[in-house]
Amino acid sequence: MSENCPLCARKFEKLEDYPIIYLRNLERHEIPSDLVFPYRDWDIFVNPESKSINNKAPGEVIDFFRQNRNAKIFDFEGCIWETENLGKEKTYRRLEKDQKLKILKHLNNYLYTLEKFFGKEVSTAHFLPKFNTNSYFRFTYKIPETNYDFCISDEENNEKIRKANFVILGEGINLGSGGGPTLTDLATIAKIEYEGRLLK
Repeated sequence: MSENCPLCARKFEKLEDYPIIYLRNLERHEIPSDLVFPYRDWDIFVNPESKSINNKAPGEVIDFFRQNRNAKIFDFEGCIWETENLGKEKTYRRLEKDQKLKILKHLNNYLYTLEKFFGKEVSTAHFLPKFNTNSYFRFTYKIPETNYDFCISDEENNEKIRKANFVILGEGINLGSGGGPTLTDLATIAKIEYEGRLLK
C-alpha cells in the first residue's frame, strides 16, 4: 500500500518517491537478439577543406565518395554514410546501424552497481542511474552515447514489497505539434523487487 511523506502527506507511488530503497531481488533479462537500435544522425558532416564549423567526415568516407562519384551510400565501421550536394559543397550524413553494444555497456555497468546493494538499504539518490535526465520526458534517463532512453517503471503495487521494470525506450510515433513527441517501450532489461523505506 502506498505510504505518505510524513512532512507533506504526498503519496509515495513509485521508486523515485522514496528516500531509501531496500533491494530484495534483481532479475536480468536478455535483449532479443533480433532487436536492433539504429540511430539516424542528423548532423551534417563536411570535407576537411570546408570553412564550415560542422564536424569533418572520416577520411575513408571522403576518399570512397571521391573515387566512386556515382555512389550514394557507403558502409563503414557500423555506419551507413550518405552523400549529397548542399549548394556547391559535398556533405555527408550517417546512420548508425545498431547502438545495442553502447546501450548494454552503460546499462550493464549500472546493473552491476545495483547488484552490490542486495539486502541493503541505500539512498535513492545512489540507487538511481548517474545518467542525465531527458529534458522533455523528465521521468526518463538518456543512455550515454546513444539516442535511447531508460526508465524505471513501477508496476501496480499494493504490497510492501514492490516491483519495477527497467525499460529501454526509443522514439515513438510523432503525434505532431498538437501531441508532441512520444516514446515507446523497446525492451525490458531487468525486473526488481524492492521496499521503499523512510528516513529513520
